[in-house]
Amino acid sequence: MFLGFFKNADYSNPSVYLKQGEQTKFIFNETDLKSFKQELGEIKLDKDLFKIITYINLKKNYSSKRKFEKFSRTAKEIFLSGDYSGGCTDYALVFETIARQLGIPTIHVQLADLDWIEDLNSGLNGVRGHHICECYINNKWVCVDVVENNINGIYEKESLIVGNRKCFAKSLDVFETGIHSLEENNRIMKKLFLRNNN
Repeated sequence: MFLGFFKNADYSNPSVYLKQGEQTKFIFNETDLKSFKQELGEIKLDKDLFKIITYINLKKNYSSKRKFEKFSRTAKEIFLSGDYSGGCTDYALVFETIARQLGIPTIHVQLADLDWIEDLNSGLNGVRGHHICECYINNKWVCVDVVENNINGIYEKESLIVGNRKCFAKSLDVFETGIHSLEENNRIMKKLFLRNNN
């Protein structure tokens, strides 16, 4: 599904985004999934997506102090450990895996902060970005930010600007873009956004 950096997704067939990627393979078997659906209830409207966000937060292991390499774990590893130390990436990966299993077409969206792009091109270091999802529900696409508990029903899916951030990748998961570590992510983002490299 990944079309390349700065390419928009093909929205003509939402069912394509029910497919799981290598990083978002099924977490639950059929028995577990049936129980999971009963626990969450029916999800058919934008506001119902909060049920998935709430479920993820309830399953979080707040006592864990381990630090994992960001971008390197599968959604299953993150969910079973209950450790979301990878931040927005981890939350988005688990959310999209569950959403697809519940029949909601979902796209993983990687963003770079616009002020970071300016800082990068002014010679400052570091990387700042965010990971969100796009979900097709109730016959429309909505933007879902799991970390900020925000579902934007008026999200303009064709735009590569989301708030104060620039979208650079839409995919089934992070692995699909060729990123498997924080180091790879930072290298790719700097290459994409450093103006004299383009």
